[in-house]
Amino acid sequence: MMARFYGYIDKVFRFRELASRQLDSRRKPLIPTAAVFGTAFAMFATCRGSLNGIDKERHFPGRLRNLVGPQVPSGDTVGRVYAQLDSEILRGTLRDVHLRIKRNKMLDQSAGWWFAAVDGHEFFRQPQAVLRAVPDAQLRERIAGAWKERAQTSSWCWATTFPRRLLPTRSLWRAGHWRWHIENGCFNDLSTHWGLDHVFKHAPTAIVNFILTLFLAFTLLQCFWQRNLKPPFRDRFTLIGLAAELYAALVRARHGRGARVPRARAP
Repeated sequence: MMARFYGYIDKVFRFRELASRQLDSRRKPLIPTAAVFGTAFAMFATCRGSLNGIDKERHFPGRLRNLVGPQVPSGDTVGRVYAQLDSEILRGTLRDVHLRIKRNKMLDQSAGWWFAAVDGHEFFRQPQAVLRAVPDAQLRERIAGAWKERAQTSSWCWATTFPRRLLPTRSLWRAGHWRWHIENGCFNDLSTHWGLDHVFKHAPTAIVNFILTLFLAFTLLQCFWQRNLKPPFRDRFTLIGLAAELYAALVRARHGRGARVPRARAP
């Protein structure tokens, strides 16, 4: 499965070329930047969740070497280099991938329009357990000395400057509801299962670069899941299941016996 995944993203998105573009500010690097990037990408693609999680694989010959080359960086090296990685190049890589997705007609359309929803996520929030509990006054009210639940209803509407002849009401409604796919299918899933809220390295540049790499790996996993796998497999496996299959393939690559995959070549 690992060789199939990397073969797909290299064929469709030229992954080796994208990995070779990455640069950092080290003057005489002993480990290529592409190898560092490839290790972080593999960490997210296999849903390891932390640098320590992927660092353990260095102790088994043949696992990460098939992905990143003979010089496998440690978890500490990945964090240190990611604090020096060029974020603009990484942003450009993510942009190129999405342009390819658009050209390959993988994005949904409504009434011939492309919609972009701007949303936000609160990273590294304070755990609720350390916050003082406050009664929910909107859902409970005190009646005759006792708290009782009461029903609460709400309504909302979408306002637009689009004329109806260009954008039908139902198309606008669908576009508005697609916004929730960003919240549930992106931020919620990434925070719960993929480590979006985990601080891999306490440096502003590293935080941004790890998030960008996570978005890139998550996007390519979805493309592979939707466009390369057969429906029976998709019916049985979620993206988390696919990540588990990739990790299982990584584990089977002991002592160099695993299938080799396309990887970035050192310049």
